[in-house]
Amino acid sequence: MFRDRIFLIRTGQVFILILCLLMGVFFIQIGKGSDDQSIINPEELILYTGTEDHFYRNMAEAFEVLYQIPVRIIVCNEDVYIRKSISESENQTGSIDGLIVNSSYQLQQLNQAGIIKDISTAYIPLYSTVTGFLYDSSILVNPPVSWDEFNLWIRENPGKFGFTAVNGEGGFSFLYSVFHSFFKEIHSDIQNSVEWESVWQWFRATREFILLTSSDYDSLRLFSSGKLQLIPIQEHQILDALKTGQIPLSAKMYIPEFGSLSDHYGMVIPENAPHRDAALLFSQFLKSEKSVVTMENMLSVRESNGIHEFIEMQIQPAESGYWDRIYPLLTPPDAILYKRIIETFKDKVLYY
Repeated sequence: MFRDRIFLIRTGQVFILILCLLMGVFFIQIGKGSDDQSIINPEELILYTGTEDHFYRNMAEAFEVLYQIPVRIIVCNEDVYIRKSISESENQTGSIDGLIVNSSYQLQQLNQAGIIKDISTAYIPLYSTVTGFLYDSSILVNPPVSWDEFNLWIRENPGKFGFTAVNGEGGFSFLYSVFHSFFKEIHSDIQNSVEWESVWQWFRATREFILLTSSDYDSLRLFSSGKLQLIPIQEHQILDALKTGQIPLSAKMYIPEFGSLSDHYGMVIPENAPHRDAALLFSQFLKSEKSVVTMENMLSVRESNGIHEFIEMQIQPAESGYWDRIYPLLTPPDAILYKRIIETFKDKVLYY
């Protein structure tokens, strides 16, 4: 009797042990299947973006309803996914179906790495925005247009012009336009660090007349409160501020004679994209009339037809109440020059 009890106990223990092992294997297989499904899904497009992910998620949902093809939006730093795409250049099939880029420099990087062969066909332009000077026409009747007029105006109106050089595209655009007022060409090589000293001297000499803000949005906030009368800001931020009533309808925007920058955003489909045809279909969906209207309403931007276009040729001052006058735009800097200017500004002006 005792031996029978021992036998039953041991048999039960063995049975439980075998059951646990089988359950463990079962859950491991489920886990592996789940991981594989989330990483590699032949019916899922992978799109990387560094900005405006709410718009792309909105478009992805509408696209899936229409074509039953899900689109996964991955948000991260643009430099990260550009490098990731380049690292896959030797692979016959990569892991990225589309990337959102916003500069000709990024296109050159992808082209040189063989990720795209023909920029004209691999790049699908989506939207663009431009930076200009914002002012209230009911307060400032004759805003400065030329470089000399601007220099005189900030001295006659100390503390009424403000910008950020380190935390906003609007502020950086002004910083870059100052460079172009001193140099016809700007390069990122080390030799120019000495030549740039004349620019830093100008900023240090005018710092008592200029208010350095923490961000473009801080500049806009100070403008709406009346503390600032002139700020460099991107067009889409002005449109948002007009819609919400943050700034008055008498607010106007213009591009000064000494220039400004514009940003152009578009989608790139890599040569080794795992689902090229579906990615192309998604890009065409983004360019559809309905999608463009959604884009312009959600982002307060305008449709772009090419990264090298001059936006001033598209904008007619009469088409809206906020555009005043427009002068030619500057050629945007590459990523190396962009970072170099900001870091040197911190060292030579901000923390000087």
